[in-house]
Amino acid sequence: MKIFPLFLLIPALQAAPLSLEVVKNTAREIDETLLLEQKKQNVTANPIADDSTFLRRSYLNITGRLPSTEEAKSFLESADSDKRTALIETLSSGNGKNSRLFNFWADLLRLKSTAESSGLGWHVWLRESVDQNMPYDKMVNSMLSADGHAAENPAAGYYLRDRGMLLDNVSNTVEVFLGHQIGCAQCHDHPFDTFSQMDYYQLAAFLGGTEYKFDGAQDKVREVMSAGKPNMPSRMELAKMSPKERKKALKDRLNGENKQEARKIGQVFRYHNRNALSTNTSKELKLPADYKYEDGEPGEAIPTRTIFGEKFKNVPPEDRKQVFADWVTSRDNPFFTKVIANRMWDYVFGAGIVPELDNWSNSPDPLYPETMALLENAMKVTDYNIAQFLRILYHTSLFQREVA
Repeated sequence: MKIFPLFLLIPALQAAPLSLEVVKNTAREIDETLLLEQKKQNVTANPIADDSTFLRRSYLNITGRLPSTEEAKSFLESADSDKRTALIETLSSGNGKNSRLFNFWADLLRLKSTAESSGLGWHVWLRESVDQNMPYDKMVNSMLSADGHAAENPAAGYYLRDRGMLLDNVSNTVEVFLGHQIGCAQCHDHPFDTFSQMDYYQLAAFLGGTEYKFDGAQDKVREVMSAGKPNMPSRMELAKMSPKERKKALKDRLNGENKQEARKIGQVFRYHNRNALSTNTSKELKLPADYKYEDGEPGEAIPTRTIFGEKFKNVPPEDRKQVFADWVTSRDNPFFTKVIANRMWDYVFGAGIVPELDNWSNSPDPLYPETMALLENAMKVTDYNIAQFLRILYHTSLFQREVA
């Protein structure tokens, strides 16, 4: 595979926007690579579109809106030979691009903002992540490793979106971030791929300790109930008592009025729990009761194991979720970077270089493999900076060409 030395010019951890020179040189490298591959396939590139087409396309694609009358007149009447570059730079640095990109993530991640799904916290967190241009790998890792209450850790909304549907969430995670549809293997060996039902459960076991509750809820109830009641036993004190002593202590402290008060407080925290998740390190995922294959028994606890790329297995329970998040978002994961680079190509040009964005296993090979490799490298070298990656694509000649 060809190595592209141009990327040596790009600082790997540059937080500030890339220089226009680097952006345009990288865009030109993409154009040249694509034209060579098209030539090998006897594909003729379309001519460059006129100014009005380019103007409309730029506004709609980058900001999601049409230009105003004044904006259109200013651009079309300008005699500046570099006005297209200037327009891309202006739109790529404006707030409109963030609005459209947020809508893209909200749709892809099936965002819900109701209190019954995760509250507004995840919604606000995701919008701020876009506005602050959080690197894509860090954004995804934050969601996949999240624990706690949505009010304190809004990224937990990713899991709360599918509260009580852990196996479905795992399937969606692999499809969205790794471009593989493994959902069939939730119930049986995949009929069109190499994934077995055991593979599915071993991967899901990384999240097997997930519980949808607020760990501090009971302590908070007891704290409220014991206010002004210094003799109220603590949870630790209760744990040291015999069952008989514990029953008597609770009965002594909770008369009928207090029981009613506790019930009301409990209802508040039951609602509070609907926006929280925690990890129970003693809990393991088990095979379903109807499991029928010879490599496991129904109800058997399943150890962790990744399904491709670097192999992680038998991970300590306290590390499972973080290891899962790190595996998904690793630069060495064979699909994480490729999938997002291909999604962004589709975001700009309306079709992926790999045609089926969510099904790399059964999709045809990349239409232009060297261009795909170049895009993957660009995503890594720009440190998963989606705004800068898109900026590069907008400066390609391909973005200016007519549509057949």
